[in-house]
Amino acid sequence: LKLIHGEDKKYHLNGLSLGWGVSLSIAFHYPEIVSTVSGGGFLADRTASGDLAAWFGSFPQLIDLLGLELLGKAANFLIHCVPYDSAFNMLRYQNMNGYKHASASWLNYNERHMYAELKAPLLFLHPVRDDLAGVYMPLVEAEMNDIPG
Repeated sequence: LKLIHGEDKKYHLNGLSLGWGVSLSIAFHYPEIVSTVSGGGFLADRTASGDLAAWFGSFPQLIDLLGLELLGKAANFLIHCVPYDSAFNMLRYQNMNGYKHASASWLNYNERHMYAELKAPLLFLHPVRDDLAGVYMPLVEAEMNDIPG
């Protein structure tokens, strides 16, 4: 962002799912450029969720075997997408290499300890359906309790 827009800019970051993880990571590591951060659908500690759908969608050999279209159809079933075909419709237009690189990172992602240093105001959105994707409210509440008051 600094290279594209200059050193003196601040940003309001918003992300959903992996985009929320990216927004959090930017807020944790580059606080000087972040005004606010909002989003949901991802935990700062992905290792705690035990998310079958995330594991299923991150396994490189399975991604190669199924391809993104079939993986999207399976995701619709595993995470109960609404509308039903939303994961399929999203994944069928993805680049295979880009998806594999992003998904390889999310199961081991754990920056929960960084909440103690968070400088920007944060709004965590928790739609009810997040529970179906392993982002359970007790885990969200535990993470939010790590933010200095």
